[in-house]
Amino acid sequence: MKKKPIIIITSVLVLALCCFLFIRSKYLPKPEKKEVIVFLDMFNADLKQGSQDTLLTYFEGKQNNKQLLKLLSVLSNKKSLNGRDAALFDVNLISGDSEIKILNTEFIEAQVPVEFKENGSNLKKTVITIKIRKISAENFKITQIDARRFMSDYIAYGKDIKHIIHKGTPADSGYRPITIAAFKAAEILRSKYDSVIWFNYVNERTFFYVINGKWDINHEWYEKDGHTEYEFKMGLVSPDMKEIIPLEYDLIHNISGTIAGLIEVEKKHKKGLYNITGKVIAPADYDQIIPLTGNENLAVLKMASDYFYLKRDFTISPKLEDFKITDVLPQIKLYNASYTLSDSTLDKNNIMELNSHDEDAAVVIPPSYLVDWKILPSHFSFNNPFRPGKEGDDEGLTASYQITFESKHDEGSWLQTAYSSIVDNYLGARSGFYEEKKVLLVDKKHNAVYGYSAKKDYSDYDDNSHPLSGKCDINNLRPINDTMYEFKFSSFLGLHLYSDNVLQEAPTYHYLVVKNNVLDELPNQRLFGFTKFIKMDDSYLNACYVYQDKKTAQLTSDVLQYMKNEIFAEYHYQFKNPKWTELFQNTFNRYNRQLRANVDDSLTAIDKYNINWIANKLKQTKQPQTLASK
Repeated sequence: MKKKPIIIITSVLVLALCCFLFIRSKYLPKPEKKEVIVFLDMFNADLKQGSQDTLLTYFEGKQNNKQLLKLLSVLSNKKSLNGRDAALFDVNLISGDSEIKILNTEFIEAQVPVEFKENGSNLKKTVITIKIRKISAENFKITQIDARRFMSDYIAYGKDIKHIIHKGTPADSGYRPITIAAFKAAEILRSKYDSVIWFNYVNERTFFYVINGKWDINHEWYEKDGHTEYEFKMGLVSPDMKEIIPLEYDLIHNISGTIAGLIEVEKKHKKGLYNITGKVIAPADYDQIIPLTGNENLAVLKMASDYFYLKRDFTISPKLEDFKITDVLPQIKLYNASYTLSDSTLDKNNIMELNSHDEDAAVVIPPSYLVDWKILPSHFSFNNPFRPGKEGDDEGLTASYQITFESKHDEGSWLQTAYSSIVDNYLGARSGFYEEKKVLLVDKKHNAVYGYSAKKDYSDYDDNSHPLSGKCDINNLRPINDTMYEFKFSSFLGLHLYSDNVLQEAPTYHYLVVKNNVLDELPNQRLFGFTKFIKMDDSYLNACYVYQDKKTAQLTSDVLQYMKNEIFAEYHYQFKNPKWTELFQNTFNRYNRQLRANVDDSLTAIDKYNINWIANKLKQTKQPQTLASK
């Protein structure tokens, strides 16, 4: 599927701005470094003035991007990163010293030095990368800002300045006594372990998550793939400073986070359980631990294709013969449930927080089965109820995470599906929300449950999701063959067509396969993904669409034209019509690639079939009016 152009990760920022390409002139002179510096100097001068309306004129296309506005506020020294507090220090672009790289006759990349200063001292330097497009003689526009290094350095420098400002203030000022004691105990534990990363307070007793090895709190350790070795090992220390879980695990979950009174652990992508005294309840040999709500058993344990029960007396049953996962689905915790997670739903008698004077978040590591099924992310950071008076960034914190169960269906004799929607409301400089579609696939043939998650918004507008109108509600998953599934659902496209009409909503198609016991999507950057994997028929014209806020069951020929040309665009075809060049200029990394006059040698057999099929359909209508499936 086509990806949104804005990528946001905590303390990482890349703005690929929504813009449209004007007709490229073959007579446009190659940009000179001097004129690019002049453009950057003008931009820098207006940054110092701080008028957002003026600053937005430097960017290509109409920008209403909240994230961009907050970045401009930081660069203008108006606000700090959280968008509320006054700036702690000065940010100054040294535009005249920029390193200019001319990419081609149209695009330029500028490495702009940036200085941080606090009261004229404590100088630190960083850099911000700006991609610029020459649109006419002596006329430039910004098309992309890469602020990843800038943001990382900005946050680190801000922490240093806070330490300087609060020098002389007791380091433990404003913390609860139990947290102050935890800080002191962590210093003692540092003599034995490389780091103490989290405190888990359970009924006013503190447990310490310890590690040996390389640990970076800002590193996305939770996104490791199945083939990557962790650079640390984690263990757990009890309130009386005894190691109750040995230092050999990749991840240790919140106490009672998966099953009450137990602690889930992970090692080399296998799962196990300990009790709170350090006794092994289930060795880390299982692929999944699925907690149950029934009276007889605590959980189902899955090992390859075999299943076992964890009984309420903490013993493990022999391998279950003739076990069917569908029989226990109603007993699985949070299966097909609607609920909301937020700081208000945290158990105040069981809070895990960071061992940090700078980062105040409460940390939740969800049960691994919900992460495996793509229902929940691998971790949450919420506002910490134990540090309500602490001032600092809420960048990366979740305000609420809402799961709404929608429906379930039997797709034939061996396949069952359940659909949910997710709304992730987040705080900080990236405040807003994301919406996702979730599907759980119960494969009766292989006696397994798989999960998949996808965004609902595939527009190029800005970083915030566009809620669907509700006019269309498509959820459908069907097997294509023994190894591939087609999942389609209503999505927001905001697609500008050749006729200048806008296709707001349409179904998007995702092609899924099971690999290494995980349901993965086949790589596909096309908006109309079926053209890559499926030979089209009339069923791909029958759906629910929203054009210009109006619902219709019919497809227009300009959408078919877009489908056909999207196939060529992926192979970097040089369109002769400048309007098509404009429509595809932000897709498939085309602006950064050499375009080709002929791509016939790249087309697959399915590509060629679909191009011909669409061409025949287009012959049935002379004007880009509504085209029914027949």
